[in-house]
Amino acid sequence: MTGNQALHPSNLISSHNVHLLGECHILCVNADNCYGYNFRVRPSNVYTVNCQLSNNTVKMNMTKKRNKSWIFYEDVLVTTDIDECSNDSHTCHSNATCNNNPGFYDCQCRNGYLGNGHTCTDIDECLNKSTHCDSNANCTNTDGSYKCKCNHGYRGNGHNCTDVNECSEGSYRCHADATCNNTQGSYNCICSIGKYCQNLKDVSEILKNEPVEFENRLGEWFPKTGNWSICWRATRDGWASSTFHLRCDGKSPTLTFVQVIKNRKKHVFGGYATVPWSSSNVWTSGSGSCLFSLRNKDNLAPFQAPLKNQNDGNAIYCGVGSGPKFGMGCDLHVANDARSNTYSHANLGRTYQAPSGYTFGQTNTQSLLAGSSAFTPSEVEVLYLN
Repeated sequence: MTGNQALHPSNLISSHNVHLLGECHILCVNADNCYGYNFRVRPSNVYTVNCQLSNNTVKMNMTKKRNKSWIFYEDVLVTTDIDECSNDSHTCHSNATCNNNPGFYDCQCRNGYLGNGHTCTDIDECLNKSTHCDSNANCTNTDGSYKCKCNHGYRGNGHNCTDVNECSEGSYRCHADATCNNTQGSYNCICSIGKYCQNLKDVSEILKNEPVEFENRLGEWFPKTGNWSICWRATRDGWASSTFHLRCDGKSPTLTFVQVIKNRKKHVFGGYATVPWSSSNVWTSGSGSCLFSLRNKDNLAPFQAPLKNQNDGNAIYCGVGSGPKFGMGCDLHVANDARSNTYSHANLGRTYQAPSGYTFGQTNTQSLLAGSSAFTPSEVEVLYLN
């Protein structure tokens, strides 16, 4: 253009003849790379250009000096980019990264989170099994990440775990007449031929600080030959029922110890299973199996609760979704992840014989073992006889 051209040709996208200022604005909105527009009131010659679209960010106040009738409007694209990320005027989530771009910004969730950047939620890598934890490690989800910790009996950084040989390192606890035998993640104590090696207090953390009379009573009730070793301690190995089955399935006989703190009172009880646990999801008979109590709500002396019928096919339940479970009526049931819920039950008297004066279904019977029918244990241990 010549004559009263307000924009330098290199800055001019296009020129138009319009009636109103708003029409020039709309033309700029719809044009690629339009940073603003020059407008002047329509001159007497109705065919004269009065709208110019600019592709430049240079301030245009100089054009008004050269051509006083023109006024420049910064419109779609701004002269100086505003960094919303630096001045905190963005709407990105606290767990997202703000990325500034000319004229706009975008939000991207950080690693370990999922969303559109404005909303980001934590990814549970442990649940999704998208971690690099060792097969002998426990995965713990954290905010935006996860941690791997080697299971008891293994050492390493959680991503690589190797077995600890307790026998060679001297970190085992066996009877003086027993030999330490290392196993993957643990060890067992093999009693020498002709020797009696039942040191339950040395094996069980629950019994560790209990009177020796409790150990003596257990020695009267259960086998005296061989050696008891632990296959599962919930606070050490994890509370998942699948961990219990992984470590204890196929072993027999077993002793289950449960400790519950209810109203600042300690309850210690458990069950003896003559048949091995499994993950087959079936009830099974187990002649000679029983429940027992060492500390109870009513301060009764230690007692056994034998099967009402030694041929009962519901002595124990073997199911991967459940911890140790004795009796169809949940005479004793340790639930999955029992430490974090109240799904465990001690409802004595259905399959196993309650002590004299206690009847199945009555409140005093339901609360005898654990202080209440439903309970949350502070510790659970399962021992097996070598």
